[in-house]
Amino acid sequence: MATPANEATPEVPVIPCQTCAAPTITNIPPAAEGPFTSGTGSVAATTPLTVDTPAGPVQCLRFIVTCNRDAMDRVIQIGIDQIIGTALAGPSNGMSTLTATVVCNNDAMLEAQAVFPAGQRVTLSTAYCSITV
Repeated sequence: MATPANEATPEVPVIPCQTCAAPTITNIPPAAEGPFTSGTGSVAATTPLTVDTPAGPVQCLRFIVTCNRDAMDRVIQIGIDQIIGTALAGPSNGMSTLTATVVCNNDAMLEAQAVFPAGQRVTLSTAYCSITV
């Protein structure tokens, strides 16, 4: 009779808030073209966010979305998922860079707090930098 294999490697649990991919920067929605144009921006991972769970504290992924300042000082803002009317930051004069923090939540979805509609928690997969023409 064969001896069953003895596997000593412990099973590592999957922590949903550690599984999100970084959001990507896209162009503005086609319906916004004309009064707005796409700006440049970037996404960078930053220090993980410590979240208390019933199993103890976990480190959740966190990203910073940045929209670069506009050389012509036009108004900029950070939008999400090709949706017009939801903003993570702005509007701001083009003389400053805008940033927004995005966190991977316990449902393995990217989440942020919008400035418009004010205070609303939103989920997203992409962001865009909008510049007023």
